[in-house]
Amino acid sequence: MEINITQLHTPMTPILEPMKNTWTHKVVKEQRGMRGEWFRYKAAKTGTESACQEYAKEFAAQQQIVGVVGTRIRVLTRGSKGVATYPVDK
Repeated sequence: MEINITQLHTPMTPILEPMKNTWTHKVVKEQRGMRGEWFRYKAAKTGTESACQEYAKEFAAQQQIVGVVGTRIRVLTRGSKGVATYPVDK
């Protein structure tokens, strides 16, 4: 059986532009540590302000059921300025 080398060759995929970091807001979960200081988990979601606000409301509602009392779900800008806070208080 003879294999034609041109049958194995596929054209190169065009080089894609690198992904752009277009998010403006992020949703984070904050809790108090054992010594009382606040700490943040990594961003749960990034995107536009409206998308993050919607996600944060849903996330906070879920945390009301299974989360730790005193937890905060926050929407922050890229510079970590607070836009909205949703407390978890069962």
